[in-house]
Amino acid sequence: MACLDNTLALTLGNPLAPLAILSYLNPARGSYTGVADGKNGSPRPVGQVHYRAGRRSAHLAFLMPEKTARQEDVVVLLERLAYEAGGWGACNVLAEAEEHSPLFEALRKAGFVIYARQQIWRLEEVKDPGAVGSVAWQPALSVDELAIRNLYQSLIPPLVQSAEACPESHEQSLVYRHDQDELLAYAQGWFGPRGVYILPLFHPGVNNSFELLAGLAARIAPHPSRPLYLAVRSYQAELESGLEALQASPGPRQVLMAKYLVNMQRAPAFNHRSSVLEKRRAEPTTPIVSNLAQTSHPYLNSEKN
Repeated sequence: MACLDNTLALTLGNPLAPLAILSYLNPARGSYTGVADGKNGSPRPVGQVHYRAGRRSAHLAFLMPEKTARQEDVVVLLERLAYEAGGWGACNVLAEAEEHSPLFEALRKAGFVIYARQQIWRLEEVKDPGAVGSVAWQPALSVDELAIRNLYQSLIPPLVQSAEACPESHEQSLVYRHDQDELLAYAQGWFGPRGVYILPLFHPGVNNSFELLAGLAARIAPHPSRPLYLAVRSYQAELESGLEALQASPGPRQVLMAKYLVNMQRAPAFNHRSSVLEKRRAEPTTPIVSNLAQTSHPYLNSEKN
């Protein structure tokens, strides 16, 4: 089985395990499991896509078997899963796969394109928790929404933003402010019984990334039965040296892929108030001078001496 959603696999475990199945009971979340016909006696591939109402993206959860299914059958299945996601209102379907996975070529043939790369690091404990006491991570609040959005839009490449929208919920996320003023780091989190999955976003102006990573790990306090996973995107590669210093274990490199279900086009935003003023035509009126001339104003009606 190939898990194509890290947040699901690393926090809840196997997508077919009881913990993961219970998450499907969320009324705001829909899932669809499809089975393709296996031709010429080949195994029938099975896959699943899930979607949360109101979000831009759906996500492939898993696909099996990974190696023995015919690529043509897998492509047909992927197209069917994307069709179901489009019926829910998703604008695209996301998938995370290893660079050398047998599914990579099938995803490409099904219309998925690469928008970023990442590597997931596993940390089971903080070696020196006393060295991070000065690092201050705070829970993200609603008042941080604008600062988080500005950080996201300034650091995330446009290609990634077209696939992944700025996080709408920050309930399990953390922020770091320099001198309690400027927001310089954001850590989006997913917590589960099997582990904690963090997607960090650090501003280039951060000069103590190791201390920030150590402070983040110390706040979460990972342990072998509930490790901490940090996803380092290709545009945040400078964090890898800090994770190496923390003795975190790197996983295989992955490609982030998206299949777009709608055509994204830029549309101009018009000022409706200005357009109303521009379209309004002045109505002709009687000249003011004529009206004044007809009045009994002493200076206008007086004769020259």
